[in-house]
Amino acid sequence: MRRLHPPVPYVPQGELRQTILKICHDTAANGAHFGRDKTLHKIKTRYFWPSMYKDIDNYIKSCI
Repeated sequence: MRRLHPPVPYVPQGELRQTILKICHDTAANGAHFGRDKTLHKIKTRYFWPSMYKDIDNYIKSCI
C-alpha cells in the first residue's frame, strides 16, 4: 500500500501540545480563530497525538 503523505511526528503529552494549539489557532499568520474542523485539519497534517480531536475541541470551546 502506497502512502500519499509522509508520516507526521508524534507529540508527547505536555506543554508542546498547548503551544501547537495556540500557534495554529490563535496567531494571525495562521488564519486566527478558525473553527474546530479547520484547526484540526491544519494540525493533523503536521502532527499526531492520540487525544488531538478532544484537545482541539476543548481548546476551541475555551477560546470564546
